[in-house]
Amino acid sequence: MFSTTKIGELASIRSGYAFRGKIESRTDGNIHVFQPKDILDGKLSGSHALIHPSDYKLNDHLLSKGDILITNKGTGFNSLLFNGEPAQSVASSSFFVIKVRPDLISSEYLFWFLNEPDVIEGLLKIVGGTSIPTLSKKDLENFEIMVPPKEIQKRITDLNEALREVVDLRNRLTQRKIEEYRSQYWRLITNKR
Repeated sequence: MFSTTKIGELASIRSGYAFRGKIESRTDGNIHVFQPKDILDGKLSGSHALIHPSDYKLNDHLLSKGDILITNKGTGFNSLLFNGEPAQSVASSSFFVIKVRPDLISSEYLFWFLNEPDVIEGLLKIVGGTSIPTLSKKDLENFEIMVPPKEIQKRITDLNEALREVVDLRNRLTQRKIEEYRSQYWRLITNKR
């Protein structure tokens, strides 16, 4: 069994940028804003708002490669391991931004760990809020995780990446099959065999 360590001892945690009011996308914007709706299954999905740098003071809030975003409200705790693209990006205040200490833990391992169903269940047990579960920064900092040696962290994240590739391939093949069957339905309906 590996030792457990509080996340706050392995990483710094800050809130995303607190925008006042609705985030309005601008055609001349060049800074990408990530909101919870932009993340699905650990990946960026669809388009996200673009803002202009002259509208905000964002220097301390620009994301760096390896930052982990985790939603701080809701029941899913969606997260994203930021890969550095798009380069000029910020997270909204609906996220905590976790910056690991790479000498202690890899971003990939912490991202994997935070996405494990048992860990999400553990986070749900410590959240506050009555109607909408809310994760506090303090609770996230004090949440203990298992920290194996770096070489085992690497093996785990390599296995996880291989699994994600298999799942992505299966999903693409399933989608193709669905489209193929639907095409056959319509050929039968329209008598175009």
